[in-house]
Amino acid sequence: MPSQTSALPSRTSESYSSLGWIAGAVIGPVAGVVMIVGLLWFMFQRKQKQAVQAALLQAQPYTDYARATYRDPQELDVSNP
Repeated sequence: MPSQTSALPSRTSESYSSLGWIAGAVIGPVAGVVMIVGLLWFMFQRKQKQAVQAALLQAQPYTDYARATYRDPQELDVSNP
């Protein structure tokens, strides 16, 4: 009598190692894309922060004027009208 053989391969250590290789080939590029997107986001945020700081530095002369003319209430002499 002929032996019965299955058309599907059995799960051996060889098939598990090929699944690991496929998973690594998928996860690696996905992790790379995530890292690149994260780096681009970080650089964009840093550029935004530098732009805000530059805008504040341009507005600083006005704040210096306001600071120079402002006096604390304790500094005002109310005894001499």
